[in-house]
Amino acid sequence: MRRHWQGWEESMRNSGRHAWDWILDGEKSALIEASRKHLDAAWEAVEAAEGEGAYLEKVRSRLRLAEEGFKHTDMWYRIRRLNEAGRTGEAVAHARRIIDYIISTRGSDGEPGGLYKMRINRSDRTWERDLSFGNNGFAPNNEDRLMAIEPWGEVVYGAHWSQGYPPLSTIQSWDKTSGEIIREFDLNEIYGNRGPGQLGVNAHGIWLTSNSWSYPEGRKFGPGML
Repeated sequence: MRRHWQGWEESMRNSGRHAWDWILDGEKSALIEASRKHLDAAWEAVEAAEGEGAYLEKVRSRLRLAEEGFKHTDMWYRIRRLNEAGRTGEAVAHARRIIDYIISTRGSDGEPGGLYKMRINRSDRTWERDLSFGNNGFAPNNEDRLMAIEPWGEVVYGAHWSQGYPPLSTIQSWDKTSGEIIREFDLNEIYGNRGPGQLGVNAHGIWLTSNSWSYPEGRKFGPGML
């Protein structure tokens, strides 16, 4: 499985190109084919292994996650190749199929986005939910897309870059002990549906950044502070 993601890293690094130029180049057929072979080999190795212990199940879980990433990547690059070949109608049709697939994979465990509070059980080498936090260790978001979190003192701050309509971009704060939402800052006038994407918290306040791709010059970054 390591060869799967290492192949992508090495291809980008060895291309000598800016990362975004490399990413947006649709011709990744050879790389995708190699990734498929690496994932198939990983599945074969797991299924050939003896036993059904927790370690093997953890490997299977990681492979399932890698498979989802591979599917999305493969479909996205098909759109890029169709578009670069001038086959716009086919690209749009394929994009619609991708949207349908993404919708079908949402909410796989029945829980919305939010925070999990975990504790390390060093004797068993496991992670365990802190059941006193939120609802059995989980505190849900109010909004639809949590981009970043930052603990500070007894509070955990989260930045929401809204994808809904009407957009609602916010900073939300949870009590670190109970998981209760303490406060939410409405940032629509600042960001609309373009952020915030990252945040930092210190004794002077909450620092936010976002970006927009809608300007002629490309990327435009703007800091803000609450």
